[in-house]
Amino acid sequence: MAEQVPRSFPGAIIRDELLHFNLSLKHKGRQGGVNRKEHSPIDMPAIWKYYLDTTLFNLGFSILVGLYAGPVWSLLTFASFGTGVGFLGYGYFREAEYYFYRNLGYTKGALMARVWVFNLIVVVIALGAFAIISKLFS
Repeated sequence: MAEQVPRSFPGAIIRDELLHFNLSLKHKGRQGGVNRKEHSPIDMPAIWKYYLDTTLFNLGFSILVGLYAGPVWSLLTFASFGTGVGFLGYGYFREAEYYFYRNLGYTKGALMARVWVFNLIVVVIALGAFAIISKLFS
């Protein structure tokens, strides 16, 4: 019989949360989970959970900057310095979760690189949309 991990184990809540997330994807007709040997760019719920968790810290900081400096500075902060703030916040409040991602085969650097690249793509699209909208209404 498999040994049960107590609920008080720091990674147990994270494991249960991601297991529920993966199972909910399977019920929607998509296959959840991450293969350790081959990470599919389409089906990576663990990466998206990490992205959303770090982005919450980043958004809070970027919105504060945007309130004082304007929307363009908010977007630039979101892509650059805010992403670093997101990593610091995630590392401070959820450092134990990095063990879970490491067990899935993701290094801390690989997770951070994917988040940074995705944030840069989002900001380039947002700045382009902002430029088009400001040209239309000026």
